Amino acid sequence: MSVYTTALNGLAAQSRAIGAIAQNIANAGTTGKLAPKPGERGAYAPIDPVTLSPKANGVIALFDPDSPDANDDGLVAVPDISLEEQLTGALVAKDNFKANAKIIKIQQEMDKELLNIIA
Repeated sequence: MSVYTTALNGLAAQSRAIGAIAQNIANAGTTGKLAPKPGERGAYAPIDPVTLSPKANGVIALFDPDSPDANDDGLVAVPDISLEEQLTGALVAKDNFKANAKIIKIQQEMDKELLNIIA
């Protein structure tokens, strides 16, 4: 595998991570039924930005008796999303993206220098 392929895969992975984080942040305040029946909307399941799969136990119960999603006990399902964790993950993904872009730039400079030596 070439340096370019590795770095491009890294860029793509960080782009997907940012997308997952954006979805999580956008859906942080949504609610759903705790035990949805077929056809009913459950709570948004947060996405792990590394594996890009729904997080296990990603939903918690919250007391909100006025919500249309509340059950008889006044509980609704909400995604277990920490905005602090999501923003930290976004910063890490940004830095990883920049690092992969820098690898491509350095490899291009090395390739150019090699061509100058050969020529």
